[in-house]
Amino acid sequence: MAEPEQLGPYQIESVIGRGGMGSVYRAKHAKSGEEVAVKLIAQHVADDMRFRRRFDAEVETLRRLRHPGIVRLIGYGEEAGQLFYSMELVRGETLQKRIRDVKRLGWLPTLDIASQVCSALKHAHDIGVIHRDLKPANLILTDAGEVKLVDFGIAKLFGFGEQTLHGSVLGTADYMAPEQAGSHSITPRTDLYALGSVMYAMLAGRAPFAGKKVTQVVEALQRDRPVPLDLINPDIPAEVVEIVHQLLEKDPSDRPPTALAVMNRLKATRAGLQRGRTLNEQASRTQLGDEDFTPELPPNLAGDLDTRGHHHTDASREVSPDLPTNETGGDHPTGRRVVAGDHPSNLADPLTDPAMTSTNDSATQSKGNNEPVKTHFQTIDSNSPPGGYLSDLHRAEGSESNWVQWASIAGMVLILLGGLGLFAYSIRTPSASTLFESFQAAEVNGDLGSQSSRMTQFLNAYPDDERADQVREWQRSVELESTYRQLKNRARTAGGSSKMPPAEQSLLQALSLRETSTADAAEQLQAWLDVYSIEVDPESAGYVMSPGDKLKHRLRQRELEQLEVLVRDELERLKEDPSDHIANSQRELALRSRLTTALRLPRDQKTRVLEGIITLYGDQEWAAEIVSETKQQLETME
Repeated sequence: MAEPEQLGPYQIESVIGRGGMGSVYRAKHAKSGEEVAVKLIAQHVADDMRFRRRFDAEVETLRRLRHPGIVRLIGYGEEAGQLFYSMELVRGETLQKRIRDVKRLGWLPTLDIASQVCSALKHAHDIGVIHRDLKPANLILTDAGEVKLVDFGIAKLFGFGEQTLHGSVLGTADYMAPEQAGSHSITPRTDLYALGSVMYAMLAGRAPFAGKKVTQVVEALQRDRPVPLDLINPDIPAEVVEIVHQLLEKDPSDRPPTALAVMNRLKATRAGLQRGRTLNEQASRTQLGDEDFTPELPPNLAGDLDTRGHHHTDASREVSPDLPTNETGGDHPTGRRVVAGDHPSNLADPLTDPAMTSTNDSATQSKGNNEPVKTHFQTIDSNSPPGGYLSDLHRAEGSESNWVQWASIAGMVLILLGGLGLFAYSIRTPSASTLFESFQAAEVNGDLGSQSSRMTQFLNAYPDDERADQVREWQRSVELESTYRQLKNRARTAGGSSKMPPAEQSLLQALSLRETSTADAAEQLQAWLDVYSIEVDPESAGYVMSPGDKLKHRLRQRELEQLEVLVRDELERLKEDPSDHIANSQRELALRSRLTTALRLPRDQKTRVLEGIITLYGDQEWAAEIVSETKQQLETME
């Protein structure tokens, strides 16, 4: 089939890529001259009436997305029976390519990228739009250090989950949520699971679950738990590991509630960790006598947002928002996205924001035929003038006017000064009292976990404060509860606690007892310490270990040592907790009142009540005295 020369108001210039769902072209608006990406839906897809119904409904939903972190839908229409829609043309590279190039990103760029994604997801979720197919191939990193999400709702538009299109899940299963593989409902927390998978891939260099077949991946994501990130890379901060693994919870209710909550937690974690690192550097320089030390600017204020993971490239790329990411721009089995080749002439160009003019062009003449062809095109916003801020900036860069150059320099100086001011404000540590009061409020609300990074900040800034010991206790309590949640999740994914390693199984059982009896929990935790606090050397026992086995054993010993500290703290707390004694007294009083009442009942009924007390509470330590009296009463009745 011949390539179209015009689609609606756009003159087609070149092919960016092709996929199973259609082709994407670089095009230019005939009147405004603005460049856009135009997606022409494949004819066999456009002819499907179910797709046409979805097309109209979904495009009307997607048109409401207005966020700098989302590739914007400009317009949609029909040309000679062919459906198409236009989007802004983004210059950059996909996160998928970045991960492939650098293998693993640092935790700082990972937090920066994830925060931007959360901002875009919040906007979409607030208006009822769920992405459904979030993955590295759908995230574009621009040369300005921004992150752009593409293909919002496209999975639903093309029948994702209905298996109507061959390969519609292939290439997506690595990052999909467990509920997408089953019959459960799709919610905003589905996107949050995918975000966790993307963060895992940035930190580990691969998706949480992988397999040669889609069925293998789907089974793994429903059944297995991912390898803990801190085992893959021990240098990843524990706070970051906890966020990622909480996002990857199988049960949506165990994940964070909203994208806003995740974004706030990511920013707080980044600030706390960065501030701690800065304070450590200051302390080290001070000890070395370096009085000229200047704190390093955070990456996003130091001139180059650290979303590159220390990876630098001088090639600007134009990315089509919904075709496969093969480098040649050709067909891809997933039919999702294509990255066009390098364009040296555009290396210094900023992102160009396409025109937003409303156009209802009249019918055009088909080539070689005088019979008019029906054409319809509808832009998303009919009130905005052509171009926009970024396109104006693009034209300004091409101007030779001196005043523009001086204005640009002045603007950059002001931005730099503003950035320095923001940095100085950000590293200002709140007072010890302010931080401590926030911890107390969080404890009352049962939300101490959200204060983890601020507790680290408190201990770094005020290690000698009289309240530091209390903060350390809270911090270890948060770590223990996080461990408890992880153990419960491992038990679920393993198919029951009986299938867990012995140390984990017994610790989970001991911690679970806290809900019924602190005394029993303390007894079990003490027994756990007695067994697992000793150091074991398998080689001295005659076991032959490979280098890999030795590494696993060392990691396991380190994990047990960390758990030992947490368990000792919890054991101390339980022994000091009077709640168990109070509860036992209340239970004794209630049971004794029943025994007293039973003694006034007719003989047969009294016998049944007394025998029932012995059956129910004969093995309960707190009821031993009452059970003994009950047995004596039965003996006197014989």
